Amino acid sequence: SGINAEYGGTLEQGICNLSEDHVNYLCTNPQSSHAIQAFLSSPSISAPVKHRFIKTAVFVADKLVTTPSGSRIVEAMWQAADSQIKTSIAQILISKEQAIKDNTYGSIVWRNCNLKTFKQGVSTWEESERKKKKNIESFQKLINDESTADKENTAEAPEMIDTGRTLTKSKKSKKIKKKKKNEDCGDD
Repeated sequence: SGINAEYGGTLEQGICNLSEDHVNYLCTNPQSSHAIQAFLSSPSISAPVKHRFIKTAVFVADKLVTTPSGSRIVEAMWQAADSQIKTSIAQILISKEQAIKDNTYGSIVWRNCNLKTFKQGVSTWEESERKKKKNIESFQKLINDESTADKENTAEAPEMIDTGRTLTKSKKSKKIKKKKKNEDCGDD
């Protein structure tokens, strides 16, 4: 008994074993699409598991991309995919280029997935993707370095307080404060 036995395995297995029709339904439904998007963006789900799902969903990507919920799924698939799967997604979307570009949601995905560059040439697109990945990694490193520095500064703060130092305001800031108080009271 239990949900795993009834449906044949874990939630991950269930999502990965969906038919194209079920993928299309769940990804275009405003409620269930959130669960699929969370699955694709979750750091606790391994890339191979995400790729199994995407390899099914890629065949309905051209249908998903023109819907509000489905377009978000296509972008989440894109973010979770390796370059080989991205190539498959791009080829399917390019085959329906005009319909996708004419659609509000499709045109957003077209831009965000950099499909114009892909269409110009795979090598140009691959280089563009490498640069993007390098920029993201550099940005993440910068953020990590800053958060490490913040932690170090926070750790030092109690030591400064313990030294018994007191902060005093400068004469200039006292004069400004006094002048502002006089202005508020109507004194000139």
